[in-house]
Amino acid sequence: MVKLGRMYQHNKTKSEYLIQNIGKMKTEGEWVQSVSYMNNTGDMYTRSMCDFNENFTLIIE
Repeated sequence: MVKLGRMYQHNKTKSEYLIQNIGKMKTEGEWVQSVSYMNNTGDMYTRSMCDFNENFTLIIE
């Protein structure tokens, strides 16, 4: 389960992101859970929860 306020690393790029919010987004006419996250320069991104879980790993601090 994705945790708010925790750091995750993109599996391919190795970039690190801070989880900002968990919500919903509409994709292909269907509402799905989503994750909003921020990089170290303040850019915000949102992905479906499923896509996020496939592409990111929790950084153990």
